[in-house]
Amino acid sequence: MTGSSARSGSGAGAAKRSAYFGRNEITRRRRFPFPTLECDKSCTIYGYDHVGISHCFAQHLGGGMSYLADFKAAIERTSHYGMAVPKYELRPDDHWLGLQAQQRIPQLIFNTLGQITPKHLLAQCIAIHYALQEPVSALFGAPAVLTIGWIEFANGTDLYRFDDQFIGERLRTGFEPLSGIQLHVWLTLPTMEIIDLTLCTSVSILQDMPEGIGGLLTKKADDVTGFRYIPMLVGEDFFRKTGAILEF
Repeated sequence: MTGSSARSGSGAGAAKRSAYFGRNEITRRRRFPFPTLECDKSCTIYGYDHVGISHCFAQHLGGGMSYLADFKAAIERTSHYGMAVPKYELRPDDHWLGLQAQQRIPQLIFNTLGQITPKHLLAQCIAIHYALQEPVSALFGAPAVLTIGWIEFANGTDLYRFDDQFIGERLRTGFEPLSGIQLHVWLTLPTMEIIDLTLCTSVSILQDMPEGIGGLLTKKADDVTGFRYIPMLVGEDFFRKTGAILEF
């Protein structure tokens, strides 16, 4: 498995952990399976261009369970497989990702990861969000939980999809050397707001849409349109038990 080390900056919010990560798999496909994702670049990994909240959008995605219900199921699934569940007080009626908090995120990214480029984001959702977990938690004074899952698009396609059979097999055998890791990772706040630094860039590169590169997704999970986040597991234990994270 190819991999990378988490990068820690020297700022106050810098991550204090070192780890080696497997690289999650991203395969270039023809354009037509994916819906058009347009990333509002008012807020990017590089900072604000003007006041606004970055999001990816397409047509509205209706139906399905709420993110809160899916997240509770992910907690139960994590515990069922004997993995540690982060201590987490759910506060789904609160909103923490207001304008002031969002304006601080680009600087937090720089303090933690240094000056990053699109190549640092492509297929690096595990490393990026693992490194940012502690500083984001410190920013909000509450856990930002590493969330493992996949993406369901409004047009019926999906990205990084996996199931319980995949989880069980990986816990038994680990990830094979030199193989990609077929899943997606993001951060979830107790408010059911999500922070995803890599999806816009990865999908924009797949679709040859450079204007979307660098976009952030920071909002209530149920307010995302065009696609839906499907959480399957929470916390870091899955990666430790499967060898995707090797801490030192």
